Amino acid sequence: MLMQANNPSGFVCDGCGRLTRDPETDLHILREAGKVSCCPERNMLPVFQTNLTRERGLEEAAKFIDQRIADYVQEHGMTDPSTGTVEFPGWGDEYVDELENLAEGIRALSSQAAADGWLPTHRHKKRGTEYRIIGTAHIQCSDGLTDYEVVTIYVGQDNQMWVRRATEFEDGRFEALTRSPRTKHDPH
Repeated sequence: MLMQANNPSGFVCDGCGRLTRDPETDLHILREAGKVSCCPERNMLPVFQTNLTRERGLEEAAKFIDQRIADYVQEHGMTDPSTGTVEFPGWGDEYVDELENLAEGIRALSSQAAADGWLPTHRHKKRGTEYRIIGTAHIQCSDGLTDYEVVTIYVGQDNQMWVRRATEFEDGRFEALTRSPRTKHDPH
């Protein structure tokens, strides 16, 4: 998760979840309204803008659950020597199955973007924004770019379309996003 150091986009109260851009002004407004604070535990924490897209956030949540599965398998799983399957004491199989279903459900939410026709193929390394390549084309112009130079056409999740020299798109500014299939009890 990329954060902008020392540049919070707002603040959230650790006690009640109240959001504000300016804690001092917010507290002044609350006191003018006759309140001492938003809650007894008022502790305003900075909120940083992130470059975490919905899909990346869902994938991070699924990976968190995958890690819980891996930790549980490591700690409680026993491999049956005759079948090679991983078994668990008590209700462990049901617990792992439930965690796997949660991870799959979260990933299914992210695949909704694909059903809607938008699934990113690349991420801009510096900004963290994600894009889908539409294709390449040959530019035909008399000045600026070289005639018949190859360009990459891509679109962001906001449907803004961009065109960039293919050599610039491939020079390391963007990283390809990969998706790998998972197998049961194998969160990696």
